[in-house]
Amino acid sequence: MRFYPFFWDSNMWFGKIDSVERWLNMLTHVMRSEADLDRILEAKMAPVLEVDELPKDYFLGNMGVVAGDLRSFGFRREHIPGTVKLEDWAKVRGMDLRAMAKRKASA
Repeated sequence: MRFYPFFWDSNMWFGKIDSVERWLNMLTHVMRSEADLDRILEAKMAPVLEVDELPKDYFLGNMGVVAGDLRSFGFRREHIPGTVKLEDWAKVRGMDLRAMAKRKASA
């Protein structure tokens, strides 16, 4: 299975997620319960116009977000007007992030 990278941005954890291992690592920092997983998967993608309004160093040198090559999901201000949820975005690309998290939790 191919993993499509994205950027995660919240107060508890931020960075590029480019593998299943990195996804699961992020969850260990952010997820405390099943409800947290639901909240994470419902996080919205920051619209490009919102990203364009931010200072170029806002994503700590991750120019893929600034250039529009790397989608950014999370809970920060630029994500609020978003309409695409992380889980939906991933499923369209053949990635079941929920199943990955549940396999890890049951292991």
